[in-house]
Amino acid sequence: EVHARPHPLIEKPRVLIQLSFMTEAGAAVDHALLSELSRRLGIAAPERNARHHAMKWGKGSLRWERHTEFSTYLW
Repeated sequence: EVHARPHPLIEKPRVLIQLSFMTEAGAAVDHALLSELSRRLGIAAPERNARHHAMKWGKGSLRWERHTEFSTYLW
């Protein structure tokens, strides 16, 4: 899946945080979280069937990707 969604170019110096989660409810949990965060930031939520989404957040951006068994969040 790495080739399907290449990583964004990132200016240096920069601190990156990437977290991976395995959830029993799968993408439903991710979608609920991202929808609420989007609502709070006043931006559009990801599509219901989306497998990846990116948004500006603070001085950086948050990038979410849904993989087969887990999800990753890169900020």
